Amino acid sequence: MPVSRPATIVLAALAFTTSLASAQPMAATEVAPAAAAPALGYVAANVIPDAPAPIEYSVEAGYRIASSPVFAHAELGSGSHAAAVGIELRGCSGQALICGAAGVDAAYAMAAAQIDPVIRLGTDIGGAFRFRLGIDVPVSRDGNTITPLDMQLKLGIARVF
Repeated sequence: MPVSRPATIVLAALAFTTSLASAQPMAATEVAPAAAAPALGYVAANVIPDAPAPIEYSVEAGYRIASSPVFAHAELGSGSHAAAVGIELRGCSGQALICGAAGVDAAYAMAAAQIDPVIRLGTDIGGAFRFRLGIDVPVSRDGNTITPLDMQLKLGIARVF
């Protein structure tokens, strides 16, 4: 005999409350986990799979400025922007499982032998070792004209300290 919809709802509610009743409550002496301490810095290795040349790579590092969310950033790479320095703003979830960053660098463009700005956006996930996904938008300067160039996707792994 089929069970009616109200009976199904009652059985599901009963099963749910029974499972809640059997759950172990937190003891009065236990403390909820605290938020992770903010990282002082990081080092990372990246690949740039959508580069115009064969796969490019870069290494980068960041260091927190005092206790602020601002980090100093430096990067060395094999691509068109061989070296870059700048700042970034980083923020993380309460347990620091997921973090995001936005920054701007002054990057040396090898082909044009000039320094160009690069806008950077990224996210990372994990613990002490973190998987990273980033987008770099190099900007070309020609006199007073500023033109965004093709975006570059970066995939990497970082070690935070």
